[in-house]
Amino acid sequence: MGLIWALVEQQRSAGTAATTLSSVLNTTFPVHNMHIDVYSQKISTGASSNLVEVQKLQEIHLNTTSGTPESSIRGQDLADFHPTALGISPFITVLTAVSTDPMFFAMTYPFSPFPNDPTEPFAMPANRATTFEMQFIADIAGTFNTYTYDLTLEGTSVTDKPNPKGYIKFVRDEQTGVVGQALFTRFVANRLLGIFNFQTTGFDGLAAAAAVNVTSIRTQELTFSRNTVYGPFTPQRAGALQFLPMITASPPIQLVNATHFHNLGINNRVGNLGVDVTRDANTEIRTVAGAANAYRTYPVCLVQ
Repeated sequence: MGLIWALVEQQRSAGTAATTLSSVLNTTFPVHNMHIDVYSQKISTGASSNLVEVQKLQEIHLNTTSGTPESSIRGQDLADFHPTALGISPFITVLTAVSTDPMFFAMTYPFSPFPNDPTEPFAMPANRATTFEMQFIADIAGTFNTYTYDLTLEGTSVTDKPNPKGYIKFVRDEQTGVVGQALFTRFVANRLLGIFNFQTTGFDGLAAAAAVNVTSIRTQELTFSRNTVYGPFTPQRAGALQFLPMITASPPIQLVNATHFHNLGINNRVGNLGVDVTRDANTEIRTVAGAANAYRTYPVCLVQ
């Protein structure tokens, strides 16, 4: 099986002001990855952070013949999805105290649950994707500037994957909850691979406040027509059980300790991936808030 590479953008400027930049995707072959490479300069000798560097890329939208957008995720959430859900740490340059030092981070927008294995039968089908949108915020004084980026598609021939078994879709839902409130996230898909969450108050902050029995998200469950079919379950804290099966020489690195992923079979090598969610037209994730917080909940789905 040979790989096909297609360069969509090369050294495109993100500008200094807030903007949305769109790229036309000619996906005439099945695509299992889109690689995002972002370059910038550090413009201060003072402290900044890799989080601030990545947050320039605020939002990512994938438009397809099935939806505009069909998939949506924040830039920092995509960066943290890799180590949290896939056990893969995106590359990012080590920060220095030298002004004008070049900076770089790279991450993959995965269409396959197995981004490092092109032999797996998952991909965005040929001629399905239409455009890819990246929303950038304005430059923040004293941090980073001169942002440019490359976009590259990675795939295989139609002969090698004539009928892919599906591709990943991120369904982003942002809500603000109070303690004990039930929040519902509706989605449509073939299979639910897992639930990825972000909350403004992370595990570190809660622990420092001595809230030993409270997580920002108290429980979650999968519901059909508001009837529970899986759960309720409590979130796994970052770095606990969710990482142990994936850690090899070094642990995956997150931008923030405020995300977690409930794995419903995204990494299954045998049998089906995830949970079948085609049985009910009103499929939702029920999230019970454990703290007054802003939440981002992503049903991570497999669609065909």
